[in-house]
Amino acid sequence: MREELVAKRYLCAKIAGPLILEYYLLVSPLAEDLEIYGVKIVERRSGVAAIAPGLTTSGRKILHLIDLLSKGTVTPTSLADIVEDWL
Repeated sequence: MREELVAKRYLCAKIAGPLILEYYLLVSPLAEDLEIYGVKIVERRSGVAAIAPGLTTSGRKILHLIDLLSKGTVTPTSLADIVEDWL
């Protein structure tokens, strides 16, 4: 599986302080000429990360999902719930 950084967001949370969220595209081979895509979110300051591998074979759909996640500043803690609703 390979990872590609797609987006980075900087937040200033009142209680937790500054957060840096990184959104990665996960790419895994599925068949000879087919790949399956997933998402990884990392909160850089704490090192907390969450992954949702193998979500779709559509590059367009996964990039749209990553865009929605980053615009909504989704954290690693809530990734699973958001992905479940997306599926």
